[in-house]
Amino acid sequence: MTAHPAAAAPPNYISGSACTKSLNPVWQSADTWIMYGNVTVVPGCTLTIEPGAFVRVDPGVRLYVRGSLLANGISGTLISFSANNTATNVPWGGVQFNATSTGSVSWSSFSEVERALHAIQSSPDINNNTIDSAYYGIQLERSSSSVYWNRINFTTVGIQASVSGSTIIADNTITNVTGNPALGIYVTNLNSVTIWQNTIRDVFAANGRTPALAGARGSDGGYAVAILVNGTSTASVYLNTISQVLGGQGGNGQSSALGNGGRGGDGGSAGGIATFATGILDIRSNTVTSLAGGHAGNGGGSTVLVGDGGNGGNGGTAAAIYSYSSTTSAAWYSNTVNGITGGSAGDGGSASNGLVGNGGVGGDAFGFLTSQAMNGDASGNTVLSIRGGSGGNSSNGARGNYGGSGGQAVGFWAFGVDGSGTVHANTVSTLTGGNGGAGRPGAGSGGNVTGLFVVGDGTSFNATAVRANGVSGLIGGIGGVGTVAGGGGGSAAGFAAFHVRLTSASNTISSLSGGKGGDAALIFNPAGRGGDGSALVVALIPSGTSTSDVIQTVTKGSPGAGSGTPASYGVGVYAIGNVTIRTQLTVTNATLLGVGDVDIYVDNYTEATTVNTPFSTTKLAVESAGNLTVRNFLALTIFWPNNLTFVNGARIQIKDDANTVWDFVSPSGQAQWLLVTDRVYIDSKTNITDNATTVTVTYGSYAFWNDPRLVNMSASHTESFGMVDGLAPSSSAT
Repeated sequence: MTAHPAAAAPPNYISGSACTKSLNPVWQSADTWIMYGNVTVVPGCTLTIEPGAFVRVDPGVRLYVRGSLLANGISGTLISFSANNTATNVPWGGVQFNATSTGSVSWSSFSEVERALHAIQSSPDINNNTIDSAYYGIQLERSSSSVYWNRINFTTVGIQASVSGSTIIADNTITNVTGNPALGIYVTNLNSVTIWQNTIRDVFAANGRTPALAGARGSDGGYAVAILVNGTSTASVYLNTISQVLGGQGGNGQSSALGNGGRGGDGGSAGGIATFATGILDIRSNTVTSLAGGHAGNGGGSTVLVGDGGNGGNGGTAAAIYSYSSTTSAAWYSNTVNGITGGSAGDGGSASNGLVGNGGVGGDAFGFLTSQAMNGDASGNTVLSIRGGSGGNSSNGARGNYGGSGGQAVGFWAFGVDGSGTVHANTVSTLTGGNGGAGRPGAGSGGNVTGLFVVGDGTSFNATAVRANGVSGLIGGIGGVGTVAGGGGGSAAGFAAFHVRLTSASNTISSLSGGKGGDAALIFNPAGRGGDGSALVVALIPSGTSTSDVIQTVTKGSPGAGSGTPASYGVGVYAIGNVTIRTQLTVTNATLLGVGDVDIYVDNYTEATTVNTPFSTTKLAVESAGNLTVRNFLALTIFWPNNLTFVNGARIQIKDDANTVWDFVSPSGQAQWLLVTDRVYIDSKTNITDNATTVTVTYGSYAFWNDPRLVNMSASHTESFGMVDGLAPSSSAT
């Protein structure tokens, strides 16, 4: 028969061993147990807590499990763990499973606790619990527990798993995470982890503070991450929903009546899913929305005769998915990212007599930011509404200083491609650079915008394939208002590749524009330059191809108000190398429509070739150390005199400038996709070598009309050769 702990009268008070009277104690339904000191379930003992039991715990007190704990409520009848003394700010400690322990906790509620559930070298089942107001909701160390269907609210770290073990964290709801850092799920140094179908929202990092000391720097805002994985061999992150993640606001710099004002603190960063130092990484089918880097603090003012205002802090970075270093493989499949915003920068502090502080730099915003990923593959992702943070203002007045630049906005940024890289079938749309801040000697430039950006690692020129992506709706940030001159508008690039061996195919890049230049505060001073717009940018690419890419509606940003019209450009394809690495790029079957200024720009140290790619010769730029070869396809049809029947076995010879490039017998009397050079631009768009293409067709002793013939190869086309009818007509007339 099961024994029950004795008590003089309800409630039951307990401290020390839970097993003094039985090795199978039961805390019954509707009973209240008050833990006024630490309670231990000793080895060999099993404590059962029934549904509906109440456990109230004094500050700092823990329930230690070295034997077994079965605390399993049922839906609608939870086990309640709560603080016994709410007059103090010290929480109770929580339930801690130690080494050698076993058990399970389910359908239980926890409130006002330091660590609600803590497993050390043990792996209890943890599911369907409700945790409110804790520092850690659930903490696992050297544990392989599975954590399912828990609701965790008001914590600093929702779930943490660390120091070896393999665990599954699934179907949990984590809300209202605050602190520095504020972490929804934090995994570090595990053997493997699966993080699946969790909902994480309202993760808010702590704000920085304004210090008491005159002229001191404001402290930085904290960082907030919904899911953070570090140093784990295999990490799988699937089907999670993440929303409302905010970096902390930087504290303002303190003002000073003795010297310079303090610098504003930087805004904290915000991340949806962040991974570091994994082996095998798989991130797929997650939804990340509404992330924002923290607003930076403003610089402190100065009221002293020779003091300057403090500079504004820099806005916090926001990245929906950030992956650094995956040594075996990395995959990002079918994720949706929407509404990512870099933090706005702080303004410069005021000054009674000195200079106003500089504005800070706006925070960058990324849909995906990856680095050092081995054999990375990003496919089927959707990235929408990315915006860089605004640069901070100084002043356009007599004591004004420099405005800060706007933050950049990037859809997918892969820095350090290891092994091979694949970027396939992604959609990137509606990216906007941050606006530059106002200033007197110099206004801030608008933030740059890039749809897709890949950079190779080291000197290996890793193979990178970019196929079937759609990039649209990119606008560079607006330059700031400047007294001496307006700030430049931000640039916009659809797809840029550096230092890789590139295969680009079937991508569509449309509707991108450089940002508007900033206005000059004094209309007779120079206007800010509009930002450049470039659809495809390749640099330091020793071997690159672009096949069937579509480029349309690429424009430069307009200049700001002021004197002059500083030049900027809308460019379809831009290629550049250097003395050490000559870029070689072949563009085949491309479509260029609505490109504002330059269809193809061949910069220095570049060998470019177009194949069946129409472009405007008035929209061509070739620099002094660049060459462009224009090639097209020729098709041939060879007929008998009836102009219906093909001449099977006809011989075809094609020469470019007397050099034979094709010589073969056509079994069908037809030939297609014969690649022929039309012209070569050498070191200039005006220094042109125009090839003479000659086609000769033979078949025995038969002759063909206009054979041989000179063919104009300025465009791909078909030439027909008809055989001369050499037989005299026959007639029966007399």
